[in-house]
Amino acid sequence: MAMLWTVYRLRVNTLKRKQAALEQHQILLERHQVEIRALNERMIKAQEAERMRISGELHDGVLQQITSLTLRLGKVRRQVTPDSEVKVTVSGLQQELIQIGTDIRHLSHELHPALLQESGLPAPLSAYCEEFSKVRGLPVTYEADERVEELSPGAGPMSLPHRAGSAGQGRQIFAGKEGAGAACEVQPRGAPICVR
Repeated sequence: MAMLWTVYRLRVNTLKRKQAALEQHQILLERHQVEIRALNERMIKAQEAERMRISGELHDGVLQQITSLTLRLGKVRRQVTPDSEVKVTVSGLQQELIQIGTDIRHLSHELHPALLQESGLPAPLSAYCEEFSKVRGLPVTYEADERVEELSPGAGPMSLPHRAGSAGQGRQIFAGKEGAGAACEVQPRGAPICVR
């Protein structure tokens, strides 16, 4: 009987040690998951800060230089005789710079849309769908349920899309919070595409 009792105690002690080790591993796993979430959040915030910085540099630096060059070319164009080939060349260069400036402005706004920061999710998504419709010539409609409307201005980047999708591919996907949904319905050549 003493021998059975000893074997029983050994098994109980072994099970207790394994249970304690399992609990330690569970605590360690939970701690690592919290650390990973914190790292992901810091990484997303760092990416958002870098987007803001690049957007600002494009808008306040490069775009201003292009505007200055465009104005200087306009001045040169006015100084050249009206029937000169140089005037045509300068006008062409000026138009190219205007288009480059427009493209950079759009890129700057896509990197960090100010409307998203100021008014939350619904207004910029609606505006993006309208702009997409005008630029691509495709009918686009925006719909959102009330949970998307609850997203507050300046909400964290985890809950907001940075870009509303790939404008060149005719589909837009948006994420809300806690299962909230929003979608743009794009109808290229009459065939509806609706992503929810």
